[in-house]
Amino acid sequence: MAAAIALKNFIRKNWSEAPEVDLSNEEEEEIRQSVLQGMFLIRGNLQNQLSHAVHLMAKRDFPERWPSLVPALAEQLKVDDLGRLVASLLAMDQLFKKFRYESKSTALWTELKSCLLTVQEPLTRVYAKMLEFIPQRNTMSAESLVQWLEILCLVSKVFHSLCFQDLPEYFEVNAYIVIRGVNEFLVLILNYTSKRKNK
Repeated sequence: MAAAIALKNFIRKNWSEAPEVDLSNEEEEEIRQSVLQGMFLIRGNLQNQLSHAVHLMAKRDFPERWPSLVPALAEQLKVDDLGRLVASLLAMDQLFKKFRYESKSTALWTELKSCLLTVQEPLTRVYAKMLEFIPQRNTMSAESLVQWLEILCLVSKVFHSLCFQDLPEYFEVNAYIVIRGVNEFLVLILNYTSKRKNK
């Protein structure tokens, strides 16, 4: 953990306007790729630290210096490894939050459109796949249930960021998937609330 925090702090200092170390373009690229791949390979709090480090680099470098970032994250939405899936969604959540609060501009909309075209389909597929586990929720282990809910929460946050400026056409066309999920979760919440009241 100490090493991950030290790496994050190194990035915070050297991806700033006044870096302490003069890194070459090649060294910066090597650090970007190493941290990104490391984020996919580890779990838990260490993964959170590297996800934050990716975000710190992306604030300065994405999209101009790091155009491969979102495609790399989108690829991890297509795998069956839940750890990689969580890592990708964590990074997307941090990266796309800017679409919620930055003022509308041609540059912002161009970036948003590029991100949408890359992630909208695999993100919707992940959401639909997670909905398939609703009937199995009562048989899940506590660990699996927490991870399932974490993924659904992260997907919802990414959806929110991508739809904040306007409802994208792809999500409008596939709205039935989202609406079905919302309806099913409302039923679960109502059932849970009803059971607690009857205790």
